[in-house]
Amino acid sequence: VSTQSTWGEENELKRFIDTKWAYLTYGAKWYDPVMYHIHAYINSQNKKVSGTVKVRLHKGSAHCVAVTSPNSLFDHTLATFNRSATFNQNASAGFIEIYSLAQKTAFNVHNFEADLGRN
Repeated sequence: VSTQSTWGEENELKRFIDTKWAYLTYGAKWYDPVMYHIHAYINSQNKKVSGTVKVRLHKGSAHCVAVTSPNSLFDHTLATFNRSATFNQNASAGFIEIYSLAQKTAFNVHNFEADLGRN
C-alpha cells in the first residue's frame, strides 16, 4: 500500500518511471546507467510502502475496496465539512480564486468560444 503522499505529483512521476523501466527492460537495457537511477527512485519510493489492501474478486475482476497504511497522509478531520473539522472552510474561497487565476487570465486574453466556432 503506497501512502497518499503528494498524490498527483508522485503518482504521475511513477507512471512515467514505470513506462520508462518497461521500455528499457524490453529493450534489454537492464545495465543502462539510466536503470540505476530508475531503481534508486523506485527503492526510495517503496520505503513508504506498507499496510494492507482489501480486494474484492468477482467474475474475473479485482476491485480495491479498502486500504490502510501507517504512512497514510489521510486525515479524517480534514476530509469533512463538520463544524469540528480542523480545516478552515473559509480558506476555500482564496484557494479557488488562486487556482482558477490562470484560466481566468487566459479567458480574458483569448476568446476561446469564438475560436471554437471557427473550427
